[in-house]
Amino acid sequence: MQSAAAFGLLGMAAEAAAPYLQKMLADKAVIDLKPFAEDAKKRIAAAVGDFAAQGNGLRATVSIDDLRLAGL
Repeated sequence: MQSAAAFGLLGMAAEAAAPYLQKMLADKAVIDLKPFAEDAKKRIAAAVGDFAAQGNGLRATVSIDDLRLAGL
C-alpha cells in the first residue's frame, strides 16, 4: 500500500508541475525547421512536375527557391 500511496503523490506532483513545464518548453524549445523546409521544397517541385506530366504536350521544370512558414 505504501508504494501505491507514493505513486499517487507522484502523479499529483506531476499534474501540478505540468503547466510550468509546458510554459518553459514553449519559451525555451527551439526546433530547426530547415531540414523540413528542404524536403518540402523537393516534394512540392516533384508534385508540380508530376501534375504537369499528366497533360499531353505539357512540360514543366520546377524549382522552389524560397519557402516561408506563414503560421503555426
